[in-house]
Amino acid sequence: MRLYLYPRVRPIVKRVFLQRVLPQRVLHTNNKECFVENLEGEDKGISIINLNRPSTKNAFSKKLLTEFEDAVEKLRNGTESRVVLLRSLVDRAFCSGADLK
Repeated sequence: MRLYLYPRVRPIVKRVFLQRVLPQRVLHTNNKECFVENLEGEDKGISIINLNRPSTKNAFSKKLLTEFEDAVEKLRNGTESRVVLLRSLVDRAFCSGADLK
């Protein structure tokens, strides 16, 4: 699989995803399974929706789905975001689908 990235986006993706640079505040989120992180500085205007439910490899539960919908709505109503990236904070998994439990 080849991933094409526009030249302007490539350094951002490399910094945010490939190097897995996660500030400490990302790791302490008051038990939120999905939350928005707005980047600052040269990356201003870029928002990241983070999925963080390691026990089920980000399977979508009712809580995660509600928090995801809230995050999308927050970004839709805000005017500062030009780009939205979706990121998993769970190692070796993005999303395992719906939580059937």
